[in-house]
Amino acid sequence: MDKTVLLIEDNPDEILLARRAFAKAGLEEGLRIADGGAAACSLLRQDGGEAWPALVLLDWQMPGKDGLMVLHELSELRRAAVLPVVVLSSSDDPGDIAAAYAAGANSYLRKPVDFDLFVQLLRDLHRYWIAHNALPTPRGHT
Repeated sequence: MDKTVLLIEDNPDEILLARRAFAKAGLEEGLRIADGGAAACSLLRQDGGEAWPALVLLDWQMPGKDGLMVLHELSELRRAAVLPVVVLSSSDDPGDIAAAYAAGANSYLRKPVDFDLFVQLLRDLHRYWIAHNALPTPRGHT
């Protein structure tokens, strides 16, 4: 089973922080980064399957194609029907949270401000979604 985590993030500082946190968590080998929503959707539409992620971590507030737009586009991909998507956001706005779940997010988490808490969150996400969670095979894909 693929253990790749696709991080969809547009902010270079947040990308650097995530790389460091994944490294400290011992998970850097499976990290793949898409620079923003448009790049992520393009990547997932053209991906032939070799590097299809086991989990998507999606920033919510991005210029251009934001988290909501990414979720809507993913809903059009048959293969993405069983792709776990966790929104990581600094926003705790109830409207954002409701919109994310309504659009198909599997979870909505606030980005921890503390680096060590972020590292632990990544470990917990990996443990739950990749090490323990079982997903069905999407129809049309074996």
